[in-house]
Amino acid sequence: MAAKNIIDSSYSNRQVIMAGMPSVFPPFLKTSIPKSEFAVYRALSNNLSDEWLVIYSPRWTKVNKDGRIYSGEADFLVYHPAHGMLLIEVKGGGIKYLPETNEWFTTNASGDSYSIKDPFEQASGNLRSVVKILCDQQELSSLPVTYGHAIMFTSMRDLGDFSHPQNQGGIVATATELPFIEDWIVAVLEGWKGREHDCDLSAAQFGELLQHTFVPALDIPPQLGADIATERLTFQELSGEQFDLLDGLHAVPNVAVRGGAGTGKTILAMKKALNLALSGVPTLLTCYNKALAKWMKTRLESMLERNNQLWLMKSGMLTVSNLHNYALSKLDINTQRIDWDTIPKLLKSEMADTPEDFIRALIIDEGQDFGADWWDVIRDLQLPDDPILWIFHDPNQSIYQSEDEVAKVPGMVPFELTRNYRNTKSIHNELMPLFEGKALTAIGPSGRTPERIQLKPGQSSLEVVCELIERLVDTEKVPAHEIAILTPTRKHSELFVKQIAGIETQKSGEVELDKIIVETIFSFKGQERPVIILCEMHKQEYADTRRLRYTAISRASHHLIEVIE
Repeated sequence: MAAKNIIDSSYSNRQVIMAGMPSVFPPFLKTSIPKSEFAVYRALSNNLSDEWLVIYSPRWTKVNKDGRIYSGEADFLVYHPAHGMLLIEVKGGGIKYLPETNEWFTTNASGDSYSIKDPFEQASGNLRSVVKILCDQQELSSLPVTYGHAIMFTSMRDLGDFSHPQNQGGIVATATELPFIEDWIVAVLEGWKGREHDCDLSAAQFGELLQHTFVPALDIPPQLGADIATERLTFQELSGEQFDLLDGLHAVPNVAVRGGAGTGKTILAMKKALNLALSGVPTLLTCYNKALAKWMKTRLESMLERNNQLWLMKSGMLTVSNLHNYALSKLDINTQRIDWDTIPKLLKSEMADTPEDFIRALIIDEGQDFGADWWDVIRDLQLPDDPILWIFHDPNQSIYQSEDEVAKVPGMVPFELTRNYRNTKSIHNELMPLFEGKALTAIGPSGRTPERIQLKPGQSSLEVVCELIERLVDTEKVPAHEIAILTPTRKHSELFVKQIAGIETQKSGEVELDKIIVETIFSFKGQERPVIILCEMHKQEYADTRRLRYTAISRASHHLIEVIE
């Protein structure tokens, strides 16, 4: 198996040089490079015709078959379509070679000597790496052009009687050859002829391959998928602060926790219910919304299974259900012909006959969703002695009821959450004009500015959303399951059922990783997704637009896109 090659895409110290194109040269003038290499660079740029391609300091990283990583670098790669490719290794200073120990040294102007690598081995080894990298890029057995290596000693004009087995064919040059560097390169490459092999790659195409491999252009805009992954780490660090709130209130039996969207109410409700169950208190964690109850149950089951504590649910110590389904589990009625308005009264009557079903601890999330008839029943569900009732609510999200009834529940100790842990600051700023109550503080990352896309005449929301999904998934690299499309009603959400841009859809209670959520704002209450696409709001007939928009926008933790008419 061919070794995998990772090409260094940073080229602050190297550049493609085409003679006759002086606009390419300034980056070198701003960078400090060795005097010996600059002398060769200047000779190449001043003396080669514009058919030559020169890459200064090409770098690479290689991964061998055994998984070991090492990097390499050459001084110059020079290429001409008619002559081939030459790798030039440059050495400055005085040069000393000790054949008895096979050691090489360089001497500076002060007479100090330093050990250096064997320039012949260095050049030939680097050439092998370059050839392999290029061959691997196109699955070639060999290169279609002449190629070889050469050495340039820039601090001497004459090698004297220096004899070395690898100093053959004029591959070693000195400062004398600098003014005639093109002639020298052509002569050296003439000596290396015979190594090229026929293939479908032309000489011009090889030049493009050489440039694209060692001087790759890179222009990738920030990707939302990467931003989400980075921002999520910030939110995880902040969320630990939420649990500290429980410690100060653990002994208070009846608490009404009020907080805006993103303040962590659902997570705190789950944590409180779990703590009570672990301490031996039979607990019901409930809410109005069926999808939210399913999400909470799935999350808790997963966590309990990892900790070998699933027995809490199996034994009934911890029950997670929306209140309607919990009521149905206690009532013997035909669910096909059910009148939901009668459920609270029926449940109250049933509980009076079966006191063994009373609940010691009741934790309610999204309490603002319940009307007055339900609150009459909720108190009767609990044991008369030492009941525990915690209610988490947000009046700004009271879209099922005209007002939040939680404030009327007697005997509750109020507590307010004022920090937004869910939304980026950009989304939080969109929420605040819609928010009523004590101002919230967003302490997460800044995030992207929300987008608003206006429909063109005759253009449908479905058409625009398909384009958005393609951009988000293909270009922005956002996983499909991190996207939710929200609409005001079921009728509107049915526009996007089954597939969008070739990606299957799912309801909010499902968690398949390769599908996009399509849901109504009402059904998605209490949940969140990194990216929310809000559409069809111009067709909604809900009376309280402020609350509906607030609820919808606050579902987006990282990015919001609204399709408007």
